[in-house]
Amino acid sequence: MRVIPLGIGGWISNPLLGNTSLIVEVGNSRILIDAGECTYRALRMCGFDVDKIDLVLLTHRHGGDHIMGGLSTIALYARSIGKILKVYGPQGRGPT
Repeated sequence: MRVIPLGIGGWISNPLLGNTSLIVEVGNSRILIDAGECTYRALRMCGFDVDKIDLVLLTHRHGGDHIMGGLSTIALYARSIGKILKVYGPQGRGPT
């Protein structure tokens, strides 16, 4: 198993830290954990792209630091290349 931090900051963070996001590699599988602002940029800077992500796991529903911005960009890119993006996270609606 390999864990690659893509961002380590919080909701309002220094731009150099990015929002908290990780890639976990287990064998040939790659899981993206959380996808807030600038996650797509961080993926590219670390040599990954959406076609290399097998699953997106959202730990909870905070907007800017876990979902908004990054997930929408990643989903749009996945759609443009014909990839079905698997996203798992908490059920229900509204912030937690």
